[in-house]
Amino acid sequence: MSLKRLKAVFFDLDGTITDTEKIYQKHWVKTIRDFGFPDFPDDGALELRSINSVDGNVLMKGRLGEKFDYDIIHERMKKAVVDELTRDGIPLKPGISEAASFLSENNIPAIIVTSTRKEDALLILESAGIDKYFDNVISAHEVPRGKPHPDPYLFALETISLKPSEAVAVEDSPNGARSALDAGLSTIMIPDLTPAPKELEERLFAVIPSLSDLPKALKPLL
Repeated sequence: MSLKRLKAVFFDLDGTITDTEKIYQKHWVKTIRDFGFPDFPDDGALELRSINSVDGNVLMKGRLGEKFDYDIIHERMKKAVVDELTRDGIPLKPGISEAASFLSENNIPAIIVTSTRKEDALLILESAGIDKYFDNVISAHEVPRGKPHPDPYLFALETISLKPSEAVAVEDSPNGARSALDAGLSTIMIPDLTPAPKELEERLFAVIPSLSDLPKALKPLL
């Protein structure tokens, strides 16, 4: 897609802005094992990154059978994550201040587009002391289908009255990147727990190591 002058940047939250994806993964695995699946592998929850609960439920029942109670396991996992973050604080990805300063200096809005509930995302940003960096928060819970479907990003574009050619999405996971790409957005991936999949690489605008590299990637679009 040919990108017009950049007018907004959409950011995923977990794994992109906050270094929390590894915490979710740890507690997914532990909780699933605790609920009667002792052989669930250490990397078995990677496909659940940024996925909505409906698709997540189908995915896990397909893998582990109908006795897998997604809703109960998901709630127990989330409680464990919240308990850890409350105790230890919210870790951030390196480079967030550099990326935010660059966008502010160029008058480009920075908007969170997350699978997390909006009220929870706002609390996370405030608790981490980075709420000042972002102009808005869009939650996948505000649309019929969450990531990896394009609905969250289409809603984000509609909310700020922009075309896909006027914005960029920044994601860390394959499911998040697919959501943004299928919404027609130029997408930058900052891989977190796994590399960018080969089937996505040719569709991505760029793959960069960290948020510190985002200003350089965005400069040609100004």
